[in-house]
Parts: sequence; structure tokens; C-alpha cells
Amino acid sequence: MINKLKQASEKALHRLGDNASDEQIKQSQIELAKQFLFDKEGKPAEFFTTIRAFFKLIAEDILSQQPQNWI
Repeated sequence: MINKLKQASEKALHRLGDNASDEQIKQSQIELAKQFLFDKEGKPAEFFTTIRAFFKLIAEDILSQQPQNWI
């Protein structure tokens, strides 16, 4: 799972290019975290804890904002 997360993150950064702003990079990571943290039903995805640890504060921000039906 870690390799999958790293590859997705690297691919997203590559798409942004060398001149990406910090805000663009952050938004890209937010979108990736949202994509990986929850499954299609909005429940925690498989390897949720690993994904949460990978995205750190970005994941924590998303988790505090999401409708928390899954808690």
C-alpha cells in the first residue's frame, strides 16, 4: 500500500510540473487523500490506518471535516 501511495503522489506531482505552487501541491495531496481514505460507500478504505499515516495532517484535516457516519 505504501508503494501505491508513493507512486500516486509522485504521479500527481509530476503532472503539476516543476513550477507548481505550494498551494497546488497541497490541493493535489488533499485530492489524493480523499481518494484513498474512503471507499465508494464513504466507509474507511482497506489499509485506512496506513493511508492516514502517509498523509498525516492532510488526512487529519479531511477526517475532521467529513461527515462522520463511519465513526
